[in-house]
Order: sequence, then structure tokens, then C-alpha cells
Amino acid sequence: MIDLGGVNVDVLYDGPFWLDGGTLFGVVPKPLWGKWVTPDENNRIELAINCLLIRTPSNVVLVDSGVGGKLSDKQRAIYSTSTDWLLKQALDDLGVSTDKIDTVILTHLHHDHAGGCTVRDSNGGLSPTFPNAKHCVQKDEWEAAQNPIALNYRTYLSENFDPLMDAELVDLIDGDTELVAGVSVIKTGGHSHGHQAVRIDGEDVSALFPGDIAPTTKHLHPACVMAYDLFPLDVMRERDRVLSLAADEELCVIWEHDHRTPVSTVCSDEKGRFEIGAFAQD
Repeated sequence: MIDLGGVNVDVLYDGPFWLDGGTLFGVVPKPLWGKWVTPDENNRIELAINCLLIRTPSNVVLVDSGVGGKLSDKQRAIYSTSTDWLLKQALDDLGVSTDKIDTVILTHLHHDHAGGCTVRDSNGGLSPTFPNAKHCVQKDEWEAAQNPIALNYRTYLSENFDPLMDAELVDLIDGDTELVAGVSVIKTGGHSHGHQAVRIDGEDVSALFPGDIAPTTKHLHPACVMAYDLFPLDVMRERDRVLSLAADEELCVIWEHDHRTPVSTVCSDEKGRFEIGAFAQD
């Protein structure tokens, strides 16, 4: 647990997630990224799915919901994800039932971020996993997910979010917004139409969850733009903006897909290049 002062943040591990190294690092050639990480025999890189549980004096907030428990065996084999829904287990271990969560913030609606928002019953029906939570999504993201293009229609799975709208649990927002006291979103776009980062402000420390605008510490390299990023130039600009914020304000940075370094700080050198530092919790 990370104590920000009056606000507690737990990093919830929803299991491994393997992606092709070329798509993960984009134009950066393998002779370079191969020095940072070692791919498996299928050229895949191991990632983590890290979600957040934020507990403030007034709210219980979940940031992203992982892949959930609805993937087929074929889908799980493609990404080598866990057969267990580890996010639910992590919540159980913390004594937090799904009906106690009042706010779910979705950085975007790709299946590894929104998959846990719904569950399937024994008859194949779908229902919200967090029945008492408002699910906060950027309006642009919702509209893009309703009309996916060929590049991303396999990751925008309507079963993960349409039941939320049917249950009147979706809160469409437009731009930077404080959603509950101390927890706000920063609209970045770039990775998807309505991607958003999350900022958490405690009495002593503040934290940043950049989502897929900077999924791992390796994406501090200025040329690392994923093949999944719809708007690469926007990613580069917005990543610099939010990481500069993190460096200037000495924020705790929580990386959504980094399985080795889920939490760190960020600093910049005299040339403006970013590097990680250790986050020390008193």
C-alpha cells in the first residue's frame, strides 16, 4: 500500500500480459530494445496488468479493471494471461467487495483495461461487476468504442462496457476533471481517442497513473511509441507533458504494464531526457 497522506493506494496485479516486442516498442529496432528486455521464443515481452484501488476518506475508487474473467481459452493463449481473475482475488484479500466500490475510472476501453467491468453468469448473461459504481470514461473514448475502426475493433469489446450503459452506470466526461475529492483525470488522447491519465493527491504526496500513454518505464525513451498508439505524435507530446509534471512535482508514478518496476519517481536531466528514480515511502 502507498500512503499519500489521507489517501491510500494499492496496486492490484491482474496477472501477466504478453505482447509482441515490435508492436510494443514501435520504430525502436530490436537490437536496441533487446538490450532492455528479453523476448520469449515468439518475440513477446512480458508485461503486467496493474490496476489501482484508491481509498479516500469518502470514496473507494478502482482505476481500470484488467482483463476480467470472460476471455476465451484462445484469447488467453494469445496473451498468456492468467486463467484466474487475479484482480478480484486482490480485492478479496484487501477485504473490499465489488459492491463497495463507488467509482471506476477507465483510462480507456481496450479489453485489458475494461474487461473486468462486466461478468457473465451461468446462462451467458452479462451484468456489471461493480453495481454501485459510476464508470468514468471520456466522451470521445466512448464514441470511438461504439464505432471501432479496423485497427482496434478486436480490443473494443462491447460486452465489456455496453451493459454499463444499459444499467445507467456510465459517466461520460469531457476533458480534465476532478471526479472525487483528490482524484482527477487528465485527458491525453494519443493512445486512443479519449485516453486519460489519473492523478491522486494526498495530504503529503501526489501520484500519477499515466496509463498507456507511458505503459512501462522503458517508454521513457523518446522514440518508444507503440504500434497500438493511434496518434503517435500526440503520444509523444502528451507523454512529455505528464512526465514533466511528474518530474517537476516529484510525483509517485505507477506504471500500468511494467512488471519489474510498478512504482517509481521520474526525473529529467539537463537535456530533458527522463529517467526513473526510486520511490521511498516513509
